[in-house]
Amino acid sequence: MGCATRFHFMAAGIAALAVAGCNVSSGRSVAGDAGDAASDPAEAGWFAAWGTANYTTFPNGPLTQDGASPSTGVFDGNEAVEQSFRMMIHPGVGGDRVRFHFSNVFGDRPLVLRSVSVALRAAASGAAIDPATAVPITFEGSSEARIAPGAEIVSDGVGFGYAAGDDLAVTFHVPGPSGPMSWHAEAFATQYLSLPQSGDVTGDASGASFPSVERGWFFLSGMDAQIDAGKLPAGGIPPFGIVMFGDSITDGFASTPERNERYPDFFARRLRDAGVVAGVVNAGINSNTVTATGGAVTDGAPGIERFGRDVLARSGVRSVFILLGTNDLSFPVVAESVYAGLVNLAAQAHAAGVCTLVGTILPRNDPPLPFGWDAATEEPERQKLNGMILASTEFDAVADVAEAMEDPLLDNQPFRPYFVEGLHPNSVGMEVLADAIPLEPLLPAPLGKCARQRPAG
Repeated sequence: MGCATRFHFMAAGIAALAVAGCNVSSGRSVAGDAGDAASDPAEAGWFAAWGTANYTTFPNGPLTQDGASPSTGVFDGNEAVEQSFRMMIHPGVGGDRVRFHFSNVFGDRPLVLRSVSVALRAAASGAAIDPATAVPITFEGSSEARIAPGAEIVSDGVGFGYAAGDDLAVTFHVPGPSGPMSWHAEAFATQYLSLPQSGDVTGDASGASFPSVERGWFFLSGMDAQIDAGKLPAGGIPPFGIVMFGDSITDGFASTPERNERYPDFFARRLRDAGVVAGVVNAGINSNTVTATGGAVTDGAPGIERFGRDVLARSGVRSVFILLGTNDLSFPVVAESVYAGLVNLAAQAHAAGVCTLVGTILPRNDPPLPFGWDAATEEPERQKLNGMILASTEFDAVADVAEAMEDPLLDNQPFRPYFVEGLHPNSVGMEVLADAIPLEPLLPAPLGKCARQRPAG
């Protein structure tokens, strides 16, 4: 009991205790399976510095939240027609060069992007940018990208210096009609759009041309960075990426909107405080599952199907923290099947040279509605699954994050000050959860014990 987090280094055979993851006319296509991803693990120092998992089409999304970003997005027929987008992102690690990933994975026609740029945000909120920092983004030298249906592309790299924790604005114009728009439906931060038929207003630094707001990231799926060698710690390892792979808990549901208080954000701050130069990618999807449960399309592809695209295809990723399975249990899926799915994820990661840290399923006692938890039948399955995870030798390491989130006086019950409704951690709980994730299993030597290597291209 208490807040100590157990984790086991399976490869070393020891246990430790710690208190503490296409037809494309312009642009390079990005593979979505583990084999292709593994062939290009770092690509001359590029590493994933920010990312999200595009998983459905606008306006679909499984959850909304009181106090979340307002949703007044205006589109003609749920597609973009002569509109401009200004997407705000908050990388947890700084860089000197950047490149961006864009997705048309759920589109039914080629997606055209024009006038793409990146700039520093001018203030803590709003759509204004600092025009002196704006830099154009190209795709194989072209100012226009054309992304085939079902594809993702990556831009050219460009010099752009920014600090960890800066807000960056990625602006682009979609001439359209775009068709179905691939997006990540819950950013828990306001995103800015121009009105239909407003044309290319990407050059408006004031933000006045972006009066339409939404809660999700459209088309943008990732940002890679490079850091000048002279800015890295002496004798240190090259920067790398860590992916946090999960459901709404990872995505940030019930954290304070606009504050970047998801547990991956807090974890990125822990890395900075520890002097570790690494990017943290949030690959959480609201309502997501490990297994194919037959849930709604807005739950995203199950973890075993999306792992290649959302984890292994990221640049320079060395490790992944997996916190996924509570939604499977509430379908209900039995513990043995969820565990088999987690083993599947680990096998995919290990084949690609990526270290795995798997978290136990957090305690919960939320009411049956709206999330479908039947404590009488499903709580025993959660405890069984956690026992299987803790005893497993299939993962590189295991973190008993469930213990850190328990009531100190009541076994297997959520500690109420950390939760909103008995399932989703609030911002306080998000920080506790981030602190409970051990660093060593996710960091390569000499920083930690992640010993796997991505295959050379």
